[in-house]
Amino acid sequence: YANRGLGYYYFYLRPKKLRVIIRDCAYLEDVNIKGLIFDLNEMDSYTRNLFQKDNNLIGYLIQYINQTSTGDRLSPNLFRIITSNYRAEPVSTSVNNNQNQNGIRYRLNSDSSLVFVTVSPSTQSGISNSEVLFIGNPTQEVIISNTNFNPKLIPIQITDVDEKSLYYGIFGDQTFNYENGIRTWFDENGNIFKQKDEFTIKDEFGEPLKKISKIRDEIDFNEELE
Repeated sequence: YANRGLGYYYFYLRPKKLRVIIRDCAYLEDVNIKGLIFDLNEMDSYTRNLFQKDNNLIGYLIQYINQTSTGDRLSPNLFRIITSNYRAEPVSTSVNNNQNQNGIRYRLNSDSSLVFVTVSPSTQSGISNSEVLFIGNPTQEVIISNTNFNPKLIPIQITDVDEKSLYYGIFGDQTFNYENGIRTWFDENGNIFKQKDEFTIKDEFGEPLKKISKIRDEIDFNEELE
């Protein structure tokens, strides 16, 4: 960013967003628990490491992507929170496999490449408690992110010098060598911080016209504070 000029730059830090595809919406075998199925083989290494550990995703946020004629859009005001994740394998099949039908059943298997994820809420509250809420569709893309990290806005100022350098230049110890015209600034440990060549331009009558001060490219280490 330094090549863009001096000034303040603001960096917004937020949890990494993981974009993955739902492979199935199904129930666990012998229990009335519906969840989402994801395939580890379709993930990059970072995402796969998160998914393959049991219950490693608890508290993560799921946002749903809808494909429209103008591009992908997040479904407004629609999200779910992950409550568990386990490796699972399919144990039965069905031709119909969508949001409102049983489809394939799954059972837990720690060696499987598929991950069964439960979310909340997944059932309606109120009178129709048995009604299943929308939790996703097979082949639908979702974005998963960590809710345990609060986004932060970090300001960074890019300058030619820092505050400590300003202190050395204004209040730091310094010497001036009248023989060679070198002015030297020192840090709090007595080390040379900066040097300048200083000389005066005079007219033909020897009267001073102006004083020149230039930063030295090469440090003369013979200059000392004492």
